[in-house]
Amino acid sequence: MAYFILEIKKVLKNMLTWLILGLFFCLTSLILWHNAVVSNQHSTRRQIESSLVDFRKEISKQEVVLKDGKKNSSKKQEAKSYLAWLHNHVEVNQTILAAIDRENWQEAYRLLIKVDQEDSEAVNAEMRPVLALKIARHRALQHEHLSPEDEKNPTSGLLFFFQMLASYLPILYTLALSFILSTLYTGKYTAGMNKARLLPEGKIVGNDLLQGLIIAGGLYLIFMAFILLPSSLFFHLGSLAYPVLVFVLPSGAPRYVSLESCLGPTLIITALTVIFSVLTILLLAQITRNQLATLFSSLVILMGGAILPIIFQQIIGKVAHLLPTTYLLSQQVITGDLNNRFSELNPQLNFATGCRVLVIAIAVLLILNILWSKLTDRIFFEQIE
Repeated sequence: MAYFILEIKKVLKNMLTWLILGLFFCLTSLILWHNAVVSNQHSTRRQIESSLVDFRKEISKQEVVLKDGKKNSSKKQEAKSYLAWLHNHVEVNQTILAAIDRENWQEAYRLLIKVDQEDSEAVNAEMRPVLALKIARHRALQHEHLSPEDEKNPTSGLLFFFQMLASYLPILYTLALSFILSTLYTGKYTAGMNKARLLPEGKIVGNDLLQGLIIAGGLYLIFMAFILLPSSLFFHLGSLAYPVLVFVLPSGAPRYVSLESCLGPTLIITALTVIFSVLTILLLAQITRNQLATLFSSLVILMGGAILPIIFQQIIGKVAHLLPTTYLLSQQVITGDLNNRFSELNPQLNFATGCRVLVIAIAVLLILNILWSKLTDRIFFEQIE
């Protein structure tokens, strides 16, 4: 136990650990600030105000057409009809703005849905799915009595965390974990010999795995805190009922579901990928016994394995569900966003398959770690004798 605690303390005293944490906190704060600026520019209120400006400009143009005596009667009649439509939209948008000012989002959503439904009848067939998706979003928000947020640039705690799960968090976390664990695991080797074998405690793989899991779990919780605390303090925590866009398999059709229904499975897959990553780095450390070699090979396997299906869609996309590293992008797997990038949908790339593949991979890696440790134990003791 004393040796176990000593190893944990070594990680905490290492300047690299604090440098990684500091860099992640700075990057998270920068992304949150960027989201705050961009989301304010793209808010529902700003979009409506922009539409009002465009409508009023168009009204001025049509009034000029009506005053022009050279225009024929048919064109003037068209201008009158269009002008009436524009005035109606100006009036409706002003009513929506008034409802937003009163924070009466139920009324605002009712009017937004009405406008989108009227527009969907007038636009071409290509634009109707876009408007249908907007209507579905407004209805979901109306049902949950929630104010809208820019899902691409969120600021509320839960949505911001969900966004980071889709983009930066898996990459940065894998980088940080690889750096810290490769330093920890290979630091035990002197002239190719694991110093821990000289201790009476034994069970080297079990101790190393437990150390790795504690560090990995602690690191993930710290990263979560860096994401959730600033966004919740400066903005708000948000709601688990907030609707998020997913692509339903096997059709790949878009649909809005609650954040809660996606966040739970995403965190389960993430927990399994963390265990998988720790075992992978541990095995590589036992094989290479060198920090740089362990770091390089772990990054190639883990991060390369996650990116390969996206780069080589035609070749690897069809078997991406069989690769444990694919599920490092857990949020994109659960929402179907990763599948939606492939030229052909892979219906087997889902939560259930992910759990099965990762559990099997974890079991195989655990056996390999134990077997490799026993093999090196035998060689070590033969050399002593």
